[in-house]
Amino acid sequence: MDSAMSSSDQATFFLNLAVIGATLFGLTLVALASFLPELMKRFERSALAAFPDRDQRRSSLSLSPPYSLSDRELLDGDPLVIFISHSIGVSWCLFCIPMAVGFSAAWMGRWSALICSLEFALFWIPLFVSFQRRQESIAKLQVYLTREERYWPAMTWILMFSLAGVAAFTLLLSLKSHVKWAGGLSSSVGIGILGDASAFAIFKVVCVALLLLGTYTLNKEIFVYFKVITLGKVRSEWLALFLQGYENLGNDVNEVLAALPRDSDLRRELADAWNLGVPDLKSSHDAFRSDDCAKYRKLLWDELRKRISGAPEWILDVSEIATWEGNLRKTLAKCKTNLSA
Repeated sequence: MDSAMSSSDQATFFLNLAVIGATLFGLTLVALASFLPELMKRFERSALAAFPDRDQRRSSLSLSPPYSLSDRELLDGDPLVIFISHSIGVSWCLFCIPMAVGFSAAWMGRWSALICSLEFALFWIPLFVSFQRRQESIAKLQVYLTREERYWPAMTWILMFSLAGVAAFTLLLSLKSHVKWAGGLSSSVGIGILGDASAFAIFKVVCVALLLLGTYTLNKEIFVYFKVITLGKVRSEWLALFLQGYENLGNDVNEVLAALPRDSDLRRELADAWNLGVPDLKSSHDAFRSDDCAKYRKLLWDELRKRISGAPEWILDVSEIATWEGNLRKTLAKCKTNLSA
């Protein structure tokens, strides 16, 4: 009777885990619904054809990026899109593991432990991929990280190796009663006395930990997204203000260049800083990141400078433009001081 009560309590525990996991899974849908509207706004301002990825006709058109980009290149090349999709994927996996394992363990059938172990192992694969892609996108976004957030890459590897060990260990324990070689292997490594009950005990601890980790991860992802969107809006406003005074800045530079002696070091320094009016253009978008794409970044800058409606300014790194402007004004001030001396 005590055994029956124990089995009933264990089934109830796992069922509660599954319900909590399902509830938190629903919370990720709410978070996703809050992510998408702001993400869509940046694309609403971008006038791009976004050719279907399988449409080979675009290769024969005389178009340059971003106007030659396919829908796949446009969206999958944006680190913010990748961050949202894979951060939600991380949360889904962390909540789905307790949900799936909880329902399977609550069934308390002969194959429950083995099914739970297989579910755990299968969820490990998308969890690993989502964690890795999420970290890559955060690095490309160059958003500032605080406290433990800076150690996420190392923590991710520790977590994934630990979960891989749990999956292998519980799979071996659950196979003992079904496969002979598993029983012999477990005895040879000194865990012959352990079985399904030990696997279920491990699942209890790990699933509770994953629910807590998933809650922490979702909370942090929301704040990382908030920082990216907020900084993007602030930089967009700065760029609009800068472009309003860009022509006056150019006129000021040209006047000083004309006043300086042609062979002077200051004139060469100012000319190099001005760079014919082209800032140091960089981008976090995969289609514009490489050095080979410098000419495409220049084309996009020319459209922004001319204030052509629909030019996707979010593709360029505004902070690099701000740095260029700061250095230029510093050099310009030095040249003016020299002229007035």
